[in-house]
Amino acid sequence: MKLLAFDLEIARPFVDSEWRNKDLGISCIGLASVDGDKRDAWTMTDDAARHGDHAMKREGLDISLGTLVNYAQLGYKIISWNGLGFDFPMIYEYVEQKQLCKALALAHYDLAFQMFCAKGYMIGLDTAAKGMGLTGKLEGMHGDMAPPMWAGTDDVKLAEGIEERFGVKAGSIEAQNMVLKYVQQDAVTTLEVIEEANARGSVSWLSRNGRRNCWYLPISDKTWALRDVAWCLQEPAPDTSWMSEPRTRDEYAGWLA
Repeated sequence: MKLLAFDLEIARPFVDSEWRNKDLGISCIGLASVDGDKRDAWTMTDDAARHGDHAMKREGLDISLGTLVNYAQLGYKIISWNGLGFDFPMIYEYVEQKQLCKALALAHYDLAFQMFCAKGYMIGLDTAAKGMGLTGKLEGMHGDMAPPMWAGTDDVKLAEGIEERFGVKAGSIEAQNMVLKYVQQDAVTTLEVIEEANARGSVSWLSRNGRRNCWYLPISDKTWALRDVAWCLQEPAPDTSWMSEPRTRDEYAGWLA
């Protein structure tokens, strides 16, 4: 089976949950692939992200989108964890070929979104990884640390905390390299979680109170249990009457309209 997972980090932080329509930029992209016994993992960024305004330029992001398209044309299934709700719309903001970006988003496999369409909620990548006995994300690091580590920060307390915690100066090449390692591991974790879920036919995780939960994928194909985004969008919505503030599919897929 040929799979390509990807994940990205933003260049500039946002202070609330509403990140859309804000020029956050993309600092780097992590990718991980498998083709039978052959595995690979790597990152993509550019000089502008490293040294300029700390965000990749359109040319670099066009190349990144082209990489995903090329792998899809080579028969790889493009996979993500909440790529529909975050990674693809972020790429869409900056690339020239916007319709191509939308088409690839619809054709790719986002297991978190598939779970959301089936259950009305999704879990985090690391929760899924740890629940299935996998290594998971880079220990001690989390996504909201990536922007200040990559670009530096005027917040003295935050900068001191980064240096104390990670032993690197915010905005330094060493700190950027740590972010690259983090985003690459996120892509690897996405690949491992989806491989494991496909092999088991399920996703398992521990709730906050320690209860083990399991979501079974609807298996109709003996070799591949995931469904692409376009398929998921056609499924009837689950019962979310028990939720106080259920999220809607438009929150993830509205940008495709």
